Amino acid sequence: MSLDRCLFLARAGDAGEREPLARRIDALARWHGGAASWRRVGERVAAGVVRYDDRAESLDGPLAFGEEPALAHPIDATPLELRALDGATAVLELGADRACLAGGAGGPGTLFAASSGGIDAWSTHAVAAAYLATGRARVDPAAIPEQLAAEFVGGERSLIEGARPLSTAVRITAGDERAATEDYWPAAERWAAVPEAEAAEHAERHLLESLTRRAGERPYASLTAGLDSRVVAVALRELGIAPRAFTWGEADWDDVRGAADLARRLGIAHEVVGIEWLVDAEALREVQRQVRWNEGAIQVGFGRLAWPRGMPGFVTGAGGETGRAFYYRDLEPGTEHAGPEELAGALVRLLEPRLAGARREALDELARSVRGWVDAAGGAGRDGWRTLDVVYGEQRVRRWLRGMLPRLDAPMIPAFATPEIGRALASLPLGERLSDGFHRGFLARHAPDLAPAPAATAGPGRRGLRDRLPARLRPQPRSFLGERWHERPEFRDWIADGVLGSPLVTEPLGEGWAGRTRRRFMAGDGHAEAMALAAAGPVALADALAELNADG
Repeated sequence: MSLDRCLFLARAGDAGEREPLARRIDALARWHGGAASWRRVGERVAAGVVRYDDRAESLDGPLAFGEEPALAHPIDATPLELRALDGATAVLELGADRACLAGGAGGPGTLFAASSGGIDAWSTHAVAAAYLATGRARVDPAAIPEQLAAEFVGGERSLIEGARPLSTAVRITAGDERAATEDYWPAAERWAAVPEAEAAEHAERHLLESLTRRAGERPYASLTAGLDSRVVAVALRELGIAPRAFTWGEADWDDVRGAADLARRLGIAHEVVGIEWLVDAEALREVQRQVRWNEGAIQVGFGRLAWPRGMPGFVTGAGGETGRAFYYRDLEPGTEHAGPEELAGALVRLLEPRLAGARREALDELARSVRGWVDAAGGAGRDGWRTLDVVYGEQRVRRWLRGMLPRLDAPMIPAFATPEIGRALASLPLGERLSDGFHRGFLARHAPDLAPAPAATAGPGRRGLRDRLPARLRPQPRSFLGERWHERPEFRDWIADGVLGSPLVTEPLGEGWAGRTRRRFMAGDGHAEAMALAAAGPVALADALAELNADG
């Protein structure tokens, strides 16, 4: 299956909307530089796919986005049968009189919906949903602070005005008479607690079963020096699957050295995949190409990742941090008990430093969004600190990972991102979640020589907020891109002036935040660089959308 595509389903309210819808499908394909394969189902429904490699697609069978679907025909499947779609996938089926788009229950299977009153549209992409429904797609400035603080936009909105994310595990069925949206796997069931004493065994059993079903015979494995990918590599070996491992970076990077050593000890092939560093004009063109795919949801840059040749798909450790207390482990809570206010407050304190100096309204809006995530997670039946495990699984894994999906003719398989694994990891005892207990236990049983030494802990309250931030969210003292900037003055000026001077940034975040970030970015501050490159995604997308809106 493939990630290099966009699935869509649309229903016109009357015959007069059919031709505008057809023109929008063609314009969307041109904007992506690809080809649309679609057809009408009845009089009002249109469904199909935009492929970015400009190849035609057969519509005779179901179309998939992401992993190979475990269910071939979602139109007539029962809700229980639909639960076979537990991976990172979406499936579109065109029938004789109706069409169906179903999102998977694991990982970045988010579907988006939009409506104009005349056309209702659903898609694997927010831009497509908004544009097909309304004839325009625009970046929502109010969503940018949340994107910068959390690295995703959560809850019921996206970076695109009017495109709302649908819940996980949803099926949309549309025909001439009506369109219906169905949650086939409610959150309370997906996150139902596993008894603490059984949680580790449950997670391990379902991890091995899931990889047996999803990984294929000879997958590639994205390997780092971290625990999540290490567990996945050992699990594949345990199943008799010899993955071909790869790591992005340069020879002296810690992840590259650690991954190479791990692969050697596991006896699996490993390659280092480099980063192609682009210069000014080429780098700016690449940004415009990338944001049409990732919809502005990740940091831009002047580096382009290479990929192993002939890769049929790749397995990652994504989702493993559900069981590692990602949002609160460094707070080291001494008790399971915590109410919504305490949980939301802890998460806001974690994220707010990324918006230091922003307008008070932006910070207040972030706090409201975070409280909404916590309340929604509480509705899944969890309480105490486990609630933030659900927030991580429902918000960060789905939304952040959705933006990280590469534009490839191959699927990404996030190993831990299925409901059965996620609910088991979130059911582990608090101490296990704070100490990587599942990962350490798995390695101790299956590869004791690869199990890490016990982690040292500092005890509650002994560290400042800066030190309590997960490493990837901490302000960096120096620019990651460092000396490479001096060869890219045009790109640097675009970031400093075109991005940090854009009303999309200055209006929601304030001139003060933008000016402060610009000064520090130009001085080589790593945190400011990260914020500036993150802000560049939505700004570049807005520029690209001007072309799409003019074409319609």
